[in-house]
Amino acid sequence: MRILASAVVSLSLFFCIDVCALGANVPVCSSEAPKPPLQYVKFFGNTIAARHLNKRLEFKPGSRANPRLIKAGRKNLELYLRSKGFSSARVIIAEGAKEGDVGVVYVINEGAQ
Repeated sequence: MRILASAVVSLSLFFCIDVCALGANVPVCSSEAPKPPLQYVKFFGNTIAARHLNKRLEFKPGSRANPRLIKAGRKNLELYLRSKGFSSARVIIAEGAKEGDVGVVYVINEGAQ
């Protein structure tokens, strides 16, 4: 069983961990490989400084890609922009929502202030 798990790991198809349960080695496998770290976070279309926008995100470059946090970041950015007077602000995720994306790009349409 361990040989099979090692072969699967070497093919990068699965992420396997050996777990000792009640004195037995039991390989536990998941079809999800660890997410690569994000290389960048960028904003386009904004007039507010990126450093202020980055504070509204729960992740930073170097952290693991997490689609839930990236989507929550979009919503947080919209709420922040609306609190700054951009009542019709819209934010879309141009990069970062798909498997294999190495960074996050938010495109911001602030609308009228």
